[in-house]
Amino acid sequence: SASERQRRSAGEIVNLLSTDASRIQSLMTYLHATWYSFVQIGLALYFLWRQLGPSCLAGVVIIVIMMPITRQVASWMGGKQKRLMNAKDGRVELNSEMLGSMKVLKMQAWEEPMCDRLLNLRQVELRKLYDYVVANSLSIMLWNAVPLLVALATFAAYTLSGHTLDVASALTSLSLFEILRFPLFMLP
Repeated sequence: SASERQRRSAGEIVNLLSTDASRIQSLMTYLHATWYSFVQIGLALYFLWRQLGPSCLAGVVIIVIMMPITRQVASWMGGKQKRLMNAKDGRVELNSEMLGSMKVLKMQAWEEPMCDRLLNLRQVELRKLYDYVVANSLSIMLWNAVPLLVALATFAAYTLSGHTLDVASALTSLSLFEILRFPLFMLP
């Protein structure tokens, strides 16, 4: 709207449009995951119970422990993304300003100082992007580690309770743990 264009810079508007489009796309892709994640987890745990008995409760404990940790990581990632967007807003705003007033920049010979300002803002943005990529890598590592931790806890409980873990049980259980990966990612 016109009032938003007056209140926000061009860089902010471009970033908001980009972010909103990405979020709408993600919403359409993962909308039903909020309800079927619980069904998937329930069915996987049911089949694990049939396969390994009460030993699968060790995996359930790991899942319950990891849920708040996953929520904290998601919040941390949100903060990193917000700082990255702020840095990007500043750079895009200055870039738009420079392009809009190119004649004045050329006539006043302000190309060097403005380019320096733009490069400084780009360096700040790149540092924020680096922080975000490192944090995202850690988040992905955690996401990939949860099913492994669940499997390790369950297999340890199974063998410590006096059972012998055979290949068929292990492979079936591992495939059920793999089914748990996506719903665990989707839950907050």
